[in-house]
Amino acid sequence: MYLIPRSDVNSLYSAMSENAGDFDYIVNRRQTFSRSQIEDAERILRTLQYEVSADLIGLVSTSGVSLIALKSSGLTDADALASLAAGSFAATRQLARMMDETEFTAIFYEGSELNIQIAEVTDETLLVVCFRSETEMGKVRLISRRAIGALTVALTEKPGTAETGCAADKMPETLNTADKITDDGGRPSGTN
Repeated sequence: MYLIPRSDVNSLYSAMSENAGDFDYIVNRRQTFSRSQIEDAERILRTLQYEVSADLIGLVSTSGVSLIALKSSGLTDADALASLAAGSFAATRQLARMMDETEFTAIFYEGSELNIQIAEVTDETLLVVCFRSETEMGKVRLISRRAIGALTVALTEKPGTAETGCAADKMPETLNTADKITDDGGRPSGTN
């Protein structure tokens, strides 16, 4: 398996740009991401972080490698969090299989001060959102679900196609739903 820690990505891009022309991919055994895909994903994550006031947003591989980590506070090591989140999601996925359930796609941990959501983006990537208890869980679920849709598009489109970059360009209209969220448990306005 070829895994590249996020801290090495910029130096990898520099080396590839100087030595290998257009080969600017982050590669693991099952996935390949272009620089534009990672940049699109990062824009989507920044929008999500702003919309839900998250302390940490991370895109991690299911093997536990942090691909992108955006922190707004002194939270713990993103690499350790990525590894633990992937392990937790793998255990939940196995529990789902034991119960003949195929749709366990998200996990929520609720603490006294901090909550964590771990959700599947693709078969090989997870979204980790750490947010304060003051933020409504329903709001995080709703906006994260929309971000996951955009991330899926951004990460699964082939580099160089007309669709690449499309997901990040649509993020303001996709995620800008805070005005539709009410104080009734995170349900959109007009629902009972």
